[in-house]
Amino acid sequence: MVMEFPGFPGGGFDFGYAEAGAALAGLVVRDGSGLPRSGIIPSTANVITGRSDWNVDVAPFVVVRGDGPRVLLGGVDSSLQVAIAVPPASNSRIDLVYALARNVDAGDLAGCVHVVTGVPGPIPVKPSLPVGGVELGTVTVPATATGTSSSTIANTFKYTAAAGGVVPFRSVSELTAWVAADGQLAVDLSSGSQFQRVAGAWVGNGWTAYAPTWGSTSTPPTLGASTLVGWYRMLGVDEVEVKIYFKIGVGANGGTGGTFTFSLPFPAAPGPTSIRTPFPAHLVNAGVGIYVGMGYVDPAASVVGQIAFNASPGAVWGGGSGFTLNSEVAVSGTYRKA
Repeated sequence: MVMEFPGFPGGGFDFGYAEAGAALAGLVVRDGSGLPRSGIIPSTANVITGRSDWNVDVAPFVVVRGDGPRVLLGGVDSSLQVAIAVPPASNSRIDLVYALARNVDAGDLAGCVHVVTGVPGPIPVKPSLPVGGVELGTVTVPATATGTSSSTIANTFKYTAAAGGVVPFRSVSELTAWVAADGQLAVDLSSGSQFQRVAGAWVGNGWTAYAPTWGSTSTPPTLGASTLVGWYRMLGVDEVEVKIYFKIGVGANGGTGGTFTFSLPFPAAPGPTSIRTPFPAHLVNAGVGIYVGMGYVDPAASVVGQIAFNASPGAVWGGGSGFTLNSEVAVSGTYRKA
């Protein structure tokens, strides 16, 4: 079933589209200039899915179509099927699936979900989005496809949210492209990191747990019953603060060679190889003593390594270091991610 506001509303009412659209805009998040954010509020991450025939399944969603300070609302409140053209005789084709919050008075097409069929070619091009449309996704149809499930479906819709809500983004680059109002909350779906708009910039919001791995430049060590946990938080869109805690348990085996590493939540940004990011370290060697040290993150690296403690001046922590059962290592620092 398709839900629409016919005429939104038409001229037969005591109030018109301009008044209703402006009032409904108060239900939607706004950017820094006060304009409502167009996009989709989905019922699932993949609004469009393939089938064995030449239709796609479309899950329920709400579409928000911005028109300056006003909005038009529409959507689908139950699943429906939308037809996709059969495959081309050769090459492939990109079809664009989009939603339309219909303005009847403006002569918009009937229905909420539409398809623009692309032109086949060796390097197909996505069709242009019609005026007023809000993109849902694309279907790339090769000549060999036997249905939409054997085509390539990409859910590319832009998320929006109710006023006061958290807006999801597919990547940090998509997030930074939106100039939101201060106080707006957002989440980067690629990492799970949360952000808040503060003084005109996106700032990381809260710690996220991750599972670091214990590695070596030689034979990989084994954890046994050791404890290894990590946390990170975004200080900006590309600056990451990391904390790693390691406690040596029964069965841990560091081997006899190489130097130890801990994996980072994201690879580091590239840069001059001579510039390394320091990570302070702390060692409680059970029954022996407490020591301070330093590790480093090299440009484009995915680990923090070269961890050395003042327990052995000039030596780097690695296989054969001789740390005892229940010894604890903590490493923390801030670096720029790729």
